[in-house]
Order: sequence, then C-alpha cells, then structure tokens
Amino acid sequence: MPANIQVRKCSMIQLLSLAITCGMRLAMRDIDKNPDPSSNALEEATMAQPMIKKMTMLLLIATLTLISAAVSANGQSSRNQIANVPFEFTIGSQTMPAGRYDVAQITSGGDTIRVRSTNRSLSVMRLSNALVSTRPSSRAKLVFHRYGNSYFLAEVWSAGYSTGRVLRESSAEEATRTELSANPKTRNLKYERVEIALARK
Repeated sequence: MPANIQVRKCSMIQLLSLAITCGMRLAMRDIDKNPDPSSNALEEATMAQPMIKKMTMLLLIATLTLISAAVSANGQSSRNQIANVPFEFTIGSQTMPAGRYDVAQITSGGDTIRVRSTNRSLSVMRLSNALVSTRPSSRAKLVFHRYGNSYFLAEVWSAGYSTGRVLRESSAEEATRTELSANPKTRNLKYERVEIALARK
C-alpha cells in the first residue's frame, strides 16, 4: 500500500479514536460531577448513551468509506489502461463487442478487474488471481483464449512485471471447451492465446 494512503488511513483512524474518546467523556462528565444515582445527571447521561453509540457508528462507517475510496482512487489512477479489441469477446456471462476498452484493477490488491467501454455503455467486473511468470512481461497486454471464433478474456499483464492477473474461468468458456471435447473432430483442439496490447490512458 502506498505511503500516502497509509498516512491518510492512520490519520482517519486517529480522528475516529479521538471522537469516540470525547463522546465517552461527555457521557460521563455529568455523572462524575454528581455521583448520586438518583440524580437527573445520571438519568440524562443514560439517555444520551444510545445517541453517542449511533454517532460513533456513523463516524466508523464514514471513516471506512473514506479509506476505501482513497485506496480505490489510487488504484484506478495508477492502473487504468486502454485496449483496442478488434473482435467480439466474453467476460464471465457478458459478451462485449469489438471496440475500445478501459481496463483497470479497482481494488488495492488487484483482485477485481474492471473492463469498461470508453463510452461507458458497457462495464464488467471479474475476480482474478495472481499469475506469476518466470520473467517480467515485455509489454502491457490482454490475453484471450480463442476457440474457433469465440474469444474469452483470460489474463491481464502490466509491462515490466512478472506477476499478472488471471481471470476466473467463466461457465461460458467451460461450456465451449466441453462441447469441443464431445466432438471427435475437435476433441484434441486446444485454445489459442491471442494478445492485445494495452496502453496508458
């Protein structure tokens, strides 16, 4: 995680802790002033506790949301890339037409890949796993599995890195492979790897 994100995260957590501490001190202030359990101060402090709990929960949710947004924004700004795909292809259960696509890793760990048309009319997110190569990739690229005229997005690589992302196989690709295996003429047919270059935005 980048240092600026870590600093921002720590600052938010410190602010949250300060808010909780102040809330608890306010809740107990009147009790400390008048320890008589029958006093109005004790009753008012007791009535205020649910409100303090709600405020603390809201602060916690807001803090986590800001942290998530900061990490996501950092990932998107540094990992967005463009691909011109000259053929129709499939991601998960979604068929995408040939065209220009924005490809991004939208989580800090890179688990989720988003492929979105540059006009934003189509967008798909897909979970992925790390894929390690013996040497760094010479260029940023998308890798498709091609079966005849059917293409399935399979991998995403960044230039200069030996670790890429492999998308989880879709049911559509599995069905295609099963269909080919059932046919004696195509039983031994393997998919062809097709690479499409990625460029920085």
